[in-house]
Amino acid sequence: MLYLETQNGFAAWRGEPIEDIRYPRSIEQRWSPEDLAAIGLYLPEPADPVPEGKIVTGQSVQRVEGVVKWVHELDDAPPVSPEVPAVVSMRQARLALLAAGLLGALESGIDGLPEPDRSAARIEWEYATELRRDHPLIVSLAQQLDLSEQQVDGLFIAASQIT
Repeated sequence: MLYLETQNGFAAWRGEPIEDIRYPRSIEQRWSPEDLAAIGLYLPEPADPVPEGKIVTGQSVQRVEGVVKWVHELDDAPPVSPEVPAVVSMRQARLALLAAGLLGALESGIDGLPEPDRSAARIEWEYATELRRDHPLIVSLAQQLDLSEQQVDGLFIAASQIT
């Protein structure tokens, strides 16, 4: 699509007269870029690549250093949330729960389970070397502690960032 240079910038040309002369729309394919520029029409060059950490929020046609081209309107990209890890070490899990003020509640939650679930949970909690996000114990304790899936995911992410 051709763009007409006006006093207010560039506008898409839809075949309207230019200086009282009506040109056929086929000039886009038949005329050279120089001939089109002579009457104020341009086929914009592509925009520059989008820089890392930016997103395109709009586009416009502008003259940049003498070249008519698409120009991206940019904004900062939203922060990428880290992926929820499938596994964290028990050390990381305990430290994340401690930091969130939930370690004591979790211990009480295990104590509040009926037998034989309580003994199985205690063995898992005390002797496992890693904690899996999809482990049934996580689901059970999250329900007991009234934690949403997003809160549990947040705890796993926080745990994974502990070195």
